Amino acid sequence: GKTKLFIYELKSAGMGFSFQLENGHFILYDGGTQGELPYIIEHMESLVPEGEKPIIDAWIISHAHIDHMGVLNAFAQNKNYAERVCVESVYFTEPSKKAEKLQGITDGVTSNLIFCRTAAEYLKNSEGKRPDMYRPRTGERYYFGDITADIIYTPELLPEEQWDTWNASSIVITFTIDGQKVLLTGD
Repeated sequence: GKTKLFIYELKSAGMGFSFQLENGHFILYDGGTQGELPYIIEHMESLVPEGEKPIIDAWIISHAHIDHMGVLNAFAQNKNYAERVCVESVYFTEPSKKAEKLQGITDGVTSNLIFCRTAAEYLKNSEGKRPDMYRPRTGERYYFGDITADIIYTPELLPEEQWDTWNASSIVITFTIDGQKVLLTGD
């Protein structure tokens, strides 16, 4: 098979994209709010052979707003769903402590950040262990099967005193597949 891109039409605010790689595994980018979990997991399950769990090679969280990482949060709250997939690695970024103070981060966002930091505790990889956690930085390149992911923006590029929105902490990535490029920006 060839790598495929799926853009989810979410029922609520937020965004969700997935790539199904040639080997049948997935890259998941965000996922939307918690209510999107059944839709996304059922979609991935429909694309793998019956009786097999979807394997998410990389789950990339653009930033810690609930409309982007709510599905990740929902896995922690519903063990039945968490057991239906394998997550090999989670990628996320976060602002510095100084930027958090300048932005006036609310408890809700702070708890989302804490959850991103500890998400591996709620998920299992294909060996039954915790997934690897990565914090991408601008200029890094990752390879997932036939996809190249170039990190073109993470929040360390924005001077902390210029933060005027939490959305500035979004990871911006260019995915390249067979010479075609897809730009995903978070917010």
